[in-house]
Amino acid sequence: MPSPVTILVIDDTRHNLVLMNDLLAPQGWRILAASNGEQGLEIARKVVPELILLDVMMPGMDGFEVCERLKADPCTAEVPVIFMTALEDTGSKVRAFGGGAVDYITKPVQRDETLSRIRVHLEIRRLQASLREEIAAKDEAIRDLDGYAHTVAHDLKNPLSGIIGLTQTLLQEGETIDDEERREWYGMIFESANRLNRIVQDLLLFASVRHESVEVEPVNMSETADAMRFRLEHLIRTSDATVKIDRSMPPALAQAGWVEEIWANLISNAIKYGGRPPVVEVGAEGPDPAGRVTYWVADNGPGIPEENRKLIFDAFTRLERQRAEGTGLGLNIVLRILRKLDGSINVTDHPGGGACFRFQLPFAEIE
Repeated sequence: MPSPVTILVIDDTRHNLVLMNDLLAPQGWRILAASNGEQGLEIARKVVPELILLDVMMPGMDGFEVCERLKADPCTAEVPVIFMTALEDTGSKVRAFGGGAVDYITKPVQRDETLSRIRVHLEIRRLQASLREEIAAKDEAIRDLDGYAHTVAHDLKNPLSGIIGLTQTLLQEGETIDDEERREWYGMIFESANRLNRIVQDLLLFASVRHESVEVEPVNMSETADAMRFRLEHLIRTSDATVKIDRSMPPALAQAGWVEEIWANLISNAIKYGGRPPVVEVGAEGPDPAGRVTYWVADNGPGIPEENRKLIFDAFTRLERQRAEGTGLGLNIVLRILRKLDGSINVTDHPGGGACFRFQLPFAEIE
């Protein structure tokens, strides 16, 4: 349920504060009151209301100065201010608008006019916030598109070049190549094609997570993580890795397919960047009092420097840890999935050495 709209009324007359509260509170708005400018500024900084009703004529700091200070503070600069004034001269109105006010109400206030003006400016503020979110989303999409173009140009180029070069050589010199060398070249072509497939799958999943709606259900996390161990069997075997999975992990409210991708990314990364041989531990803690379970995947590698821990979740970002082949999308995909599932993720040091990726999801009851 959304929080109620908060309106701050700043007026030095108690009767006016009571009057405005009686007028506005029945509309379902949360009303805060301040009896002077200093108090009003303090409340505004702490709460940041959706709208401020400000008396002009107050002792000490008048409404004009309060408005100027509100607009000079980044925390409150975007909050619409409506002056309440008995002044009718044009100069006062011009000064009010010049100081950053969006409107004024003439005292004594008229109920219908006051409510109408407040609703208009609350709607304008809502639309402005929506527009800012839309612009931010489009800016993010543009950054993603730039990253996508970079990935297509570079990550796909190497395996494609390898396939083309090897195939061309086989076509031209196939008769002179012995069976053992031919099998080796076929293996290289097959591995390049697999790499292409992994890159394409990453990009498709990256795009789908942005737009797909999600229906959550209870997911057995131990079974899902164990299933990923079988999916990664080739990597585990060739890396001589040990993967230890707690089979008593609490269930989560999530989407099974997306949870599989979380485990696949985190476990495969722990193998690739762990020690030699890699040792991977998978477990969980909770649920906590807020009804959330913390799941974790830890490796025995060198860990991740503090300054890089946020960067590794950025799309198309490669750090030294991300030296293995791929798009640099894996952890960003995990982050996007968790956001869709009302979850979160971070990375810490593992007490036994290495990195520990910890993610949270809502706890689910399984009957």
